[in-house]
Amino acid sequence: EWLDKSLLQLTAIEAIKGIDYSLALEGDAWRGDDGREPAAEEVEKLINGLESLRVTGAADLATASLLQDVDAPPTLIVDAGATTYEFRLYEIEGAYYIQRGDIPVFFNLGALDYDRLNDVNAGTLYPAAGADEEDAEPVAGGSGAG
Repeated sequence: EWLDKSLLQLTAIEAIKGIDYSLALEGDAWRGDDGREPAAEEVEKLINGLESLRVTGAADLATASLLQDVDAPPTLIVDAGATTYEFRLYEIEGAYYIQRGDIPVFFNLGALDYDRLNDVNAGTLYPAAGADEEDAEPVAGGSGAG
């Protein structure tokens, strides 16, 4: 098959900016907006989604043409190594698509990969005040399920 399905995967992720949040790796821990500690499981879901991202194919020409006409802001802006990548995610009639700014192709994306990248937001990263914050820990390189 001609398509490397892992071609959009990233490693050495240092910062992520979503529609309503920003995350930055500081040492071994992720910090969010205003230095707040984001929910570890949400950061892990996002990082895992970017590191294991797999497309399922290239969008057909008609869909690609339709998506190209959508003037959408980046869903995610990710600093990885010395490069900044812009990702745009789309959903049309139950089908999912992704485009990365440095590759002028729209790709089909499975629902799981779409959800891992699109479902993280300020509300999930910073649960409502009054939640038990004593259990919150900065996200380190590896995390144990508890």
